[in-house]
Amino acid sequence: MKKGLIISVLLLPVILVSFFYIHVNRHSYDIPPIDDADLLVVRPVMPATNNAYHVFTNAAQVLCLSEKYRDEIYDYLWSEEPSEKSKSVTQEQMASLVESNKLFFSFMCEGVQRDHCVIENAQESPLSMSDVIEMNEMMLVKIKFLMEAGKVDEALDTAMISLRFGELLERDAQDSSPALAGISIISSVLAFVDKIMERGTVTPDREEKLLKQLQRIKRLRTGLENGYKAYYSFVVNEIIGSMETARYKAMASRGATKLIRKNYAFKPNSTKKVLAEYWRDQIERLKYPEKENRIPLDMSEYQMPKGWLQKTRFALGQNCVGKGLLVMCAITGNSIAHETEAAHKTEEKISVLEKKLLSRQQTKDES
Repeated sequence: MKKGLIISVLLLPVILVSFFYIHVNRHSYDIPPIDDADLLVVRPVMPATNNAYHVFTNAAQVLCLSEKYRDEIYDYLWSEEPSEKSKSVTQEQMASLVESNKLFFSFMCEGVQRDHCVIENAQESPLSMSDVIEMNEMMLVKIKFLMEAGKVDEALDTAMISLRFGELLERDAQDSSPALAGISIISSVLAFVDKIMERGTVTPDREEKLLKQLQRIKRLRTGLENGYKAYYSFVVNEIIGSMETARYKAMASRGATKLIRKNYAFKPNSTKKVLAEYWRDQIERLKYPEKENRIPLDMSEYQMPKGWLQKTRFALGQNCVGKGLLVMCAITGNSIAHETEAAHKTEEKISVLEKKLLSRQQTKDES
């Protein structure tokens, strides 16, 4: 009896290791390389003379916006019913702000004449997103100031410059941050355009120009799509690429690869396949919100488990390194949904304003 028990105790580890070795051998094969050319970002090359980014950078550098004006600007732009005292003081301050930023407005006018706005190096760009927010606030101040002065044509001209600013930022963005900034700018300007049209009659040529501009910015998705592709490209090139180069060197020195074979713990092509499916699905949702009967991509398999036993099984499972990378994708789900929703809501605002303008034109023609 004791002899049998001893034999069982000695054999059990051998049997377990053997089964694990067989299991590893059966699951150590990766799939062939996938075709992901549609998800890899190709940065456009253009002459600096056609890139508004440089002009907008100059505009940000000459912007005169004192920190002490922060509360006054917010109150001036967004408070529905500011007090009489606050209103009179704010009007004087805004008049001074508009006058002192003539050079800034000149650069903005020049920038929107360019065809593109490509940020060459987002990590080292002198034009930060906080700069963009301040630039937009200053444009809104001028729009409202002109509108309240009864200069509706000039107010609409300034609003169309702001819309073009947002369009360039979103359309040529290489990641989500400037794309969202562009969408936010357009969304904020649309509210003021609506008020301009209600306050007075603008010239027919301006109204026609505005309609054409609304048509151009009706589908605000290019920049966000580039951002999704940039995320995929980063994971594939920077993370997976470097892991493929350096993987298993540490294990090889300890002989661990004799047990854990090359493509058991990490299958780069299998990981890329799921990664590509995930981002294609996000791009599809962004581009075609009206599409029904879409089968959602199930990412539940790539959620980090709870409990030490589950985490140990996760760590010993096949493609555990790849699944760890895919956990990062699953975590981005909420922010991606927010970005997509922001684009679609802004597009709805554009459609509503466009319908108002067309209705006004029809009423004029009938009368």
